[in-house]
Amino acid sequence: MEVNVKDIDKSIKLYEMMMNRCVKNGFSKKQATVYQEIIDLMKTCATAKEASKKIKNSKYFILPSACVLQDKLMALSLASKENDMGEVADIYEKKVNEIESDIQSIYETGYGKIALDKKNDYLNTYYAFLEIYIAYLTLSCAMATDKDQINNTIKNIDESLKKLIMPSSNFDILVKDKNFRRLINANDIGYKSFGDEITSLSNKSKELEAEVGIMEKEFSDVWDVVLAGKEKIMETGISYIEGTKASGVIVISPKEKTGSYTFEEVS
Repeated sequence: MEVNVKDIDKSIKLYEMMMNRCVKNGFSKKQATVYQEIIDLMKTCATAKEASKKIKNSKYFILPSACVLQDKLMALSLASKENDMGEVADIYEKKVNEIESDIQSIYETGYGKIALDKKNDYLNTYYAFLEIYIAYLTLSCAMATDKDQINNTIKNIDESLKKLIMPSSNFDILVKDKNFRRLINANDIGYKSFGDEITSLSNKSKELEAEVGIMEKEFSDVWDVVLAGKEKIMETGISYIEGTKASGVIVISPKEKTGSYTFEEVS
């Protein structure tokens, strides 16, 4: 009987050491709590064998594993918040709550892929921001007469601006973010010049896109009118061809919206 008492005391001592370690590191609150609960349970047992049996037949058989995962997820959430990856942190915290409600959800690991994809959105934005800065430096050093390099660099900047996703797709917001500021090895004056120049280029690009959109809309409207009068145009053309010896006819659209189509013979 004396040996058994020593066995249970050793087991309790082991769990106390595990609990103290968790309390000390500050990142294992769930584990510390569950180990204390197991210690309280073990103190009601006469032997280690009895304690083992009770643990095996209770929630404490699987709960420590769940707590390990929850503490890990909370640490990942904290790290994500410190790096301003709020949406990644939300994914980890949601999983913690799921485990709290249903311990069997520890076996569902789809959250990991979701978190990784979202984290990549942030990382890809960091890479794109660096690409924009490198392109800005290239543009700053380009010869004014090297139109090809200038145009290609501006195109690269436009493409990189479209890669900005998280935490924002807006360059003006990101350039003011402390995490993005740390990426750029430039003094405050140089960094401000970088931000101002890219904002200016971005605005010009948006204005050009708007102008192209207006032109495309006007073309579409005109084309709709042409299609609507297609049969009449064809009939007029055929009747004209019948009275000419030309091998073909070019249809010339009117200069005014209400004007008439004219035809030019091709011999």
